[in-house]
Amino acid sequence: MRLFRSRRWLWLVASAAAGVLALLLAGVIISRQPAFQRAVAQRLAAAFGSGVTFESVGFSLIPHPSVQIRGIALPPLPNDPDEAGGSAEALVVGLRMGQLLKGDLEVRSVQLEGPRIHVERSADGRIIISELLLKILEAKGDSGDSAGSATLPMLRVQGGRLDWIDRGVAGEPIELHLHPLHGYLDADGRYEISARGKAGGKGTAKGSLVSSQGSHRLTLEVEFERLAARLALPYLLGGQAVRDVSGVVSVRTKLSGTLGKTLSGTVGVEIPTGSFGWLNLTMHGPASIGAKLDVTGSSVAISESQLSADTVDVSIPGLKAPLRAEQLTAEFDYRGDRVDFRSLQFQTYGGAVSGRGGVSLAGDLLFDANLKVEHLDLHALVAALADPDTHLDLEQLEGELQLTGPWPRNDAARRALKGSGHIRLSGGTMTSMSVMKAVWHGFVEKVPGLAAIHDPDKREKPPRIDHAAQSFRIGRGRIVTDDLSVVTSAFSLTGAGYLDFAGTLDYQTQVVFTSEGIQEMVSLSALHLPSSEQPKLEPVPLHISGSVREPDVRADLSHVSLAGLSLLLLSCEGVAHLPRHLLDGLRSAAEAHPDKLHWW
Repeated sequence: MRLFRSRRWLWLVASAAAGVLALLLAGVIISRQPAFQRAVAQRLAAAFGSGVTFESVGFSLIPHPSVQIRGIALPPLPNDPDEAGGSAEALVVGLRMGQLLKGDLEVRSVQLEGPRIHVERSADGRIIISELLLKILEAKGDSGDSAGSATLPMLRVQGGRLDWIDRGVAGEPIELHLHPLHGYLDADGRYEISARGKAGGKGTAKGSLVSSQGSHRLTLEVEFERLAARLALPYLLGGQAVRDVSGVVSVRTKLSGTLGKTLSGTVGVEIPTGSFGWLNLTMHGPASIGAKLDVTGSSVAISESQLSADTVDVSIPGLKAPLRAEQLTAEFDYRGDRVDFRSLQFQTYGGAVSGRGGVSLAGDLLFDANLKVEHLDLHALVAALADPDTHLDLEQLEGELQLTGPWPRNDAARRALKGSGHIRLSGGTMTSMSVMKAVWHGFVEKVPGLAAIHDPDKREKPPRIDHAAQSFRIGRGRIVTDDLSVVTSAFSLTGAGYLDFAGTLDYQTQVVFTSEGIQEMVSLSALHLPSSEQPKLEPVPLHISGSVREPDVRADLSHVSLAGLSLLLLSCEGVAHLPRHLLDGLRSAAEAHPDKLHWW
């Protein structure tokens, strides 16, 4: 009895093995039949075009009927003979057994192994896609046809490669190579794709594409980590030029909408560090952007944007170091080729800057700005940006500025700037511009014999600055003012003139001395006024020229009477020790101009 049972089980096992072997042999035999290969070739030609070729074809019944087609290649693109229409290592097509027994090939699943797909945007904006991808999408769109058609109810991709070349951006073409590419596209239009990029970043994309009544509803989530900035920024900026860019960015995007219309969603960008040469701008430390995103064709619009950055350096020709902004925040919109800043705030050199403005990213980078500066530390600013031998008397700056023109990358661009504003400077001492010494030298040259009591080596005590203020206008490379005002402990100076962007000065002013200032000026000689005296002098014209670094201050005394000065000197301590001829000259000048006695 046991022997009978053992033989029975052995027979069952042998029968099963023989059945499996028969199925395998049947698959091999079927796959080698010319009729079968012709049928496969016809189906491939119907799906991918008559130019498609393949290296081999196989057929298997286990675990379910499938056809394996290896070494698929499509002919070159008609408009680019050097670029293949696409290729794949293998195409595995799962078939339905019931339909197969009826002599029909109904597809149940498709797996594309090692596809290589080429997508390109031409200089005129046309999208050129590998025939392989086009045919797959066309077949996917036919999934509602009757049974027996070459439909793709489920498409899986393994180990693929996507080559993207964009010639539609300014400068050199941008290339992005994604490999390996994995994903799926099911019968309901849901898909998920993951890939790694050659650019040093890695990314994923997922979403769905649903067709209904002739429209295609897309939802998309894309995330890239540490993607090369030169690859990401042209798309965030709608194809605008991004010359001389280095660094990396991380991008998170969610979009939804109808293909061919507007896709709306959000975008988040993180920039650990980067250099953007076309703006003369470098970021140190993290920066982040969060915004609403609308995409219509190749047009990108960004709104409700929030920007924050740790430290940003802006290089300006003529300065030894970049201008630094810290704790920068901004709200901005981007549309077309223009960025509009609704608000902008940052800290710099002990002060704060706030304002609004905009910049066009095309051509000469035309911009407009309305800025307010508060409590800027001028000593820190000069120490950081100017040459070591540059000295600035003033301590603090406040003001407002309206400016328009091209981004000031060179001399020609700076000369094209236009604007207006007002500033107020305060604190410090006036050491670089020796107003008192210039006036005293004028008196020495005009009064005969006064040089005998002049001490050329004696330095004036720099007066303390209360404030300096002016409104101004900018144009043709100059900052022009009509209401310059400088108030110090020694004098008040008013006037008009200009300062050009090369640092050249030309001002016509007049100075009114305080009693303290007159005493300081007379002390440049060997004389001293009694501290109880309250001397006065009428306004003295001054011409200020030269440069910011070495100003040339000259007093114009051609219309100034000597009577007041003569009386002033005669009241000084030690005047009796002056040479007799000098005393006689002073007395004569004072008596000759009694109408000028109000100076005293």
